[in-house]
Amino acid sequence: MPKCVVEVSVQAVYFQCARALLRSSLWSAEQPANRPEVPTAGQMLAAVTDGMVGGKAYDDDLPQRQAKTLY
Repeated sequence: MPKCVVEVSVQAVYFQCARALLRSSLWSAEQPANRPEVPTAGQMLAAVTDGMVGGKAYDDDLPQRQAKTLY
């Protein structure tokens, strides 16, 4: 039985920081196998824009975009 509980309510997510997403290593193969499945950037964008932005094409182009624009 837990002795305390912390409830977190997210009011805003600043998705525009590609460097932060890349540095987080959320999609790294070295992450522990027992972590919950994390949707890709394209999947998240597609979900919040009703499919108007994002998806597989976004994810496929992401590494090239990051290499050209991050630094």
